[in-house]
Amino acid sequence: MHKTARRSSEEASVTREQLDAVLKFLPLFERKGARFVGKPGRSTESKGVVTIELPENSRDVDRFQSAAYENHLVVTNWDWGKWQSTAEGYYKTPSRLKRASLLTVRRLLTVHLRKEHFCSGHLVDMLEQGHIQAILRRLGELRTQLEPAKGARAAKK
Repeated sequence: MHKTARRSSEEASVTREQLDAVLKFLPLFERKGARFVGKPGRSTESKGVVTIELPENSRDVDRFQSAAYENHLVVTNWDWGKWQSTAEGYYKTPSRLKRASLLTVRRLLTVHLRKEHFCSGHLVDMLEQGHIQAILRRLGELRTQLEPAKGARAAKK
């Protein structure tokens, strides 16, 4: 019996256009006074029962998350949980990002977006600390090293 190996999305290449769809959020996230929370959380009490509502991400943060998934920057078929300590190293030593490959940047985004899924508020915390912006700046540097899509090259001629 022949088994077909599932191809990991980390092996798939991404285009400049896909990167641009995510990079367009960098100026929004870097602008002075940028807000990452749309609706703040709150707690209420009624008849001895406390209800806690978590804060909601801003529209830009939600759109950023969607763009990362839709444009295949999130690595699938990969155990991101086992890579969390490596990701933490990039957070604790930001200078390591200067040498990060495209795959590493995609893995970092994956870890943060998946953590947000399981721990609401993680992504906002990383944005408030400037870590996501640093990852996106590196992604922008790597974008310039990619070849333009074949159709884009032909259109310029």
